[in-house]
Amino acid sequence: LKAFFEPQGIAVIGVSTRDDTKPGNIILENLLKLGRADVYGVTRGGGRTTAAGREVELYPSVEAIPTAVDLAVIAIPAERAPSATALTRPWYRLPPRSKTRAWSKKRSVARCTCA
Repeated sequence: LKAFFEPQGIAVIGVSTRDDTKPGNIILENLLKLGRADVYGVTRGGGRTTAAGREVELYPSVEAIPTAVDLAVIAIPAERAPSATALTRPWYRLPPRSKTRAWSKKRSVARCTCA
């Protein structure tokens, strides 16, 4: 659970390049205001936005982030949530037909098994 409570990298999926009132932008800005230097915005196509008074690079996927990420915050509308998996692959995987949800990250050794 350390990766959840003390992440060493946070990806915020759903940051807008045009509308800074979107939930992803607000979450990104708040994490930056807390002094986190390991926060990365993710949006399809990548780009740049302004958050916490500075310009921030946005990545087209979690895999494109140059460092390991322990936690992803998905801040997109529910109807688009299934498409978020395309932005996170191969960062996590759910074993096929598993009776328990065993999430594992390929880029890190942290694992969490959920009942």
